[in-house]
Amino acid sequence: MEADNKPKWLQEAEQTLIRYCGDFSPLLITKAEGSFIYTEDGRKILDFTSGQMCSVFGHNHPKLLEAMRQGGEESLHLLSTMLSPAVIELSQQLAEMLPSGLDRCLFVNTGSESNEVALRMAKLASGGFEVLGFVGSWHGMTAGAQSHTYS
Repeated sequence: MEADNKPKWLQEAEQTLIRYCGDFSPLLITKAEGSFIYTEDGRKILDFTSGQMCSVFGHNHPKLLEAMRQGGEESLHLLSTMLSPAVIELSQQLAEMLPSGLDRCLFVNTGSESNEVALRMAKLASGGFEVLGFVGSWHGMTAGAQSHTYS
């Protein structure tokens, strides 16, 4: 898109935001609900790209919003070495649901971090240091996650 043809909001964003996986979308998203995102002109788009929680749960689900509100009142986020009743309870619930041998977990914030943990665990379990990656794949923003692909 030529600079002269770019909307003002996109020109402004390019002055203060860093691109990390391609050009910014020419769509300004002003609302998200369920599996859909909405542009500033009201266009409804099925969201296949947002990632993290939105890709699994959808946007702004009332039960999730209530759980986040409740969690925020108790303790929104703690250092990973600090425990809360909710962290312990969730780890126990996961251990009960997962197959034998998968009875411990580590909670992290992003896909990048989960890929970093997976790389470390694979190396610890195998005793090796080499890891396969997929060409053109996206593993996250951290150096370790990015080092396992090329495009």
